[in-house]
Amino acid sequence: MKKLKSEILETNITKLILLSVALTIAMVAVISSASAAAPEPNYGSGIAVDGIYSDWDLTNDYFADMYEAGDSTKNVTSQLYLRYNCTEKVMYALVLEKDPYKAVLSPNDAFIVITNVNNKVVNGNSGNDGVPPDFKWVNVSDDLKGYEASFNISEGTYLMGTHIEVNYASDPTMRTSSTIREKGEPKLELNISCPDLSNVASIGDFVWEDLNRNGIQDSEEPGIPGVTVNLYTCDGTLIASTTTDSSGLYLFSDLMPASYYVEFVLPPEYAFSPLDQGSDDEKDSDADTATGKTTCTELVHRF
Repeated sequence: MKKLKSEILETNITKLILLSVALTIAMVAVISSASAAAPEPNYGSGIAVDGIYSDWDLTNDYFADMYEAGDSTKNVTSQLYLRYNCTEKVMYALVLEKDPYKAVLSPNDAFIVITNVNNKVVNGNSGNDGVPPDFKWVNVSDDLKGYEASFNISEGTYLMGTHIEVNYASDPTMRTSSTIREKGEPKLELNISCPDLSNVASIGDFVWEDLNRNGIQDSEEPGIPGVTVNLYTCDGTLIASTTTDSSGLYLFSDLMPASYYVEFVLPPEYAFSPLDQGSDDEKDSDADTATGKTTCTELVHRF
């Protein structure tokens, strides 16, 4: 990035795939496939229970269909998405209506149970104070779509039930939408088994001021603190956001296999320096001068 007077700010992103990371990811893949009989949630960072579901990854966070009366022979009326934060030991849940069914605002009928129907770990009356259990209805332009929730739960294998009331198109009759159940009791298996995150991948490096404007990181050029850096999956889902520290360094850690790119937010009075200058890929700038984004880089399993 270039200051309008004389300074230039550069961005650089480290390469992502290391041998030790690949070995750890391969081990996780084997463990996951061995426990296929009990589905697992997606593992990752926590999600704000704020009624806005744009920060969910609707592909990777998808967990199960929900049916009329919990009967899998009937229509899918809503869907359940799960993400588990292994550090917090908190489960985050999202329930969204399935077209043409519409979610109904009925707090007493919106809940999640673990093990049996009487053990409601969160419901539509739980409130939302930032401490699990939390609950928030999801609306898009005042149109109710479902709800978000969070609750504390340890690793283990459980039976889970998730409920919401829906109606069909213009028919005002409320219908129960639920994950599979038998005689009213939850039947959906849930296995929480956190992967070993000791050697998972990280993305990070340095944002610096390119004093001589050559697009190459030189030893005397200082880092720039306070620059906002965003991490996205390549489908455009925001994963995390941070700012550079007092030395211009930033880091995103505990990343699972996926394709990612980084976006640098241009501070006032700065512009990006040229991309990919020189022959040393470890010392050049990787931010597109027009968008501030890097190219997508894939973290893959290595066997």
